[in-house]
Order: sequence, then structure tokens, then C-alpha cells
Amino acid sequence: KTFEKKEHNKFVTAFVVLLVSCLFLGGVAWAGFFVLQPRGTFSEEDVVLSVAGDEKVIYGKEMQYRIRYKNAQKVPLGSAVLQVRYPKGFVYRDSSVTTTNDTHDEWALGALSSDASGYIDIKGKMTGDRGSKQSLRAFLNYKPANFSSEFQKVATFTTEVTGAPVTLAVA
Repeated sequence: KTFEKKEHNKFVTAFVVLLVSCLFLGGVAWAGFFVLQPRGTFSEEDVVLSVAGDEKVIYGKEMQYRIRYKNAQKVPLGSAVLQVRYPKGFVYRDSSVTTTNDTHDEWALGALSSDASGYIDIKGKMTGDRGSKQSLRAFLNYKPANFSSEFQKVATFTTEVTGAPVTLAVA
């Protein structure tokens, strides 16, 4: 007719509450770190730099390189600078964007917003031995908006001197 209340061990109850709390907080932390990742994260693979041009040129003839750059992500890039190392024997003539130095191998692109892109055309003449291969190297130095470090993207393009505009024959 009467209920008797049995004494519970307070240590076991506290241990169970602590265990359940730890499991719950661990689940929330896992969901926060792996499932609910922020959308504005920086990825170096989404910064694109490429070089195109004539693979084979005739000695002394005018040629052109096109350097393309693109920020294919949501994070804007600040203070982007493009630097070029010309192939041995290349003589610079003109470019579609004004250079920032006297050696004509650096362009200040400024800030690149998300999904911003552009290109620079470089014109000049190539000299060198017949059959020699020389490469142009382009470096894009930039600082993402959510980082304080500077990053660099590199692209190369190889050109071969195939012939001369004049042939000399001795008889």
C-alpha cells in the first residue's frame, strides 16, 4: 500500500549525466567542424594562371604571349601582382596593359574580386639558335582577403625557334 523510494547512488547518476553531456557536446563539435563549414574558405586551386602563345616561331619574327588569370572562388584577392621572366632571346615590344617598371616584366593587377578574370597580351620578337627551346615563366603573387600571408601561382610556356627568315647557300 505504500511505495518505498530506493536510494540512488549519486556518483553513478553524476557519471551518467557527465557521459551524456560529453557525447552531446562532441556531436555538436563534430557537426560544427565537418558538416557546417563556412562557404568563404580560400582554396589555392581556385586561383588560375595560364600562358598561351606560339610553340614554334621563326627567328626575328614578331610573336605574342597571352597570360590569363582568374580568381574562381568567393574570397577576393588583394594586391595581386603579375611578374614575368622572359625566355632567353625574347625582345619585349608592347603589351596590352601598361607595365609598372622599366624592365617591362611586372604588372600591378590590384584587388581581384570573386570570379574576376583578365588577360595580358605581350608582343615581342624571339631570337636564338635554330631548334633551341626557351620558356616564359609567369608568377602571380597575391594575398587572399582572409589571410595575412602572400601566395604565389606559377605557369610556364615553352617556345622553340624553328627557322630563320633568310637562308644562306654557298656554292
